Amino acid sequence: MLQRLRYTCAGLVLCALAWSGFAEAAPLPALEGARTLYAETADGERFRLGTVEFTPDGAGYRFTLDLDEAAFVDKFLSMTPFNCLDGPQATFCHMPYPYPMRSRITADDTVDLTYALFFFYKGQAEFHAAFFNGLYYRIRPDGDGLVGEPLEVDLNLLVVPPTEGEMRPIKPTDLTEIDLDSHWLRRLVIR
Repeated sequence: MLQRLRYTCAGLVLCALAWSGFAEAAPLPALEGARTLYAETADGERFRLGTVEFTPDGAGYRFTLDLDEAAFVDKFLSMTPFNCLDGPQATFCHMPYPYPMRSRITADDTVDLTYALFFFYKGQAEFHAAFFNGLYYRIRPDGDGLVGEPLEVDLNLLVVPPTEGEMRPIKPTDLTEIDLDSHWLRRLVIR
């Protein structure tokens, strides 16, 4: 029993190190300036969602997200307006992160950009914000840009403000792998 506990703890430590950015990371491409943000479907069709402006900051970049209002349909869900995309079977809505963050990425830490790009999906006939169907796009370098591949998360975790000093309340244990074949939007692309 003690032996199994040691291996479990060692596995958790390795997972925590990988999550926190201590795992070897691919270098960031040169991102300075405005890059286009796209949502990409299973068949490779891209929808332009806006731009991400990157400004060099030491070993990383500060960023500003600017969504293109014309790319979205306005939906009033659960008494709140959201920018949404209507897909064949579901509607995907951007959920702005409501708390302070650094808005900075490095080669081994792109979590702030992930938080800026939270989405949730819902049935087209539903009139509520389905935060329990949240999408957490894990961002990584890809060629001359970045890509984000989704994991599921219950964004209701963000309803209560995080404790002071905690800028990243979503933990690895809150994330679930998803069946990409069941989603219209497969990934986010920044080029």
